[in-house]
Amino acid sequence: MSAVPRLVIAAAHALGGADAARAMARGADTPDELVSRLHEAGWTAGRLRAFRDACRAEGGRWPLAVPDDIRAGIGPAQLHAWVGRCEALLALDAVEAGVRDHSRPLDREDLRLMAERPPHHGSVG
Repeated sequence: MSAVPRLVIAAAHALGGADAARAMARGADTPDELVSRLHEAGWTAGRLRAFRDACRAEGGRWPLAVPDDIRAGIGPAQLHAWVGRCEALLALDAVEAGVRDHSRPLDREDLRLMAERPPHHGSVG
């Protein structure tokens, strides 16, 4: 890994995938600076919004999960805070919390959760 801090690369990956992470030639000290660096590399708010929407349309999750080799040594709360702040700066967090977009197809995680039953429900048949 280069001299760019892992946290910056991990946050960029969560927002725009491997291509966005590779675009982080320069580091960033704050989420604000990361957003600026992404913009300089062509990852504008509009492009990230389109990427987010494409991920969700394919039934995937966004922000993306960061591979272990990139995330190594980074605390989950720290990464979550950086990504959340970047989402807010880019206005990508505009969907109301707790309200699922009904036009979005169910993904694997949604289907798994729907299939689960609490242990006290037993076998419903």
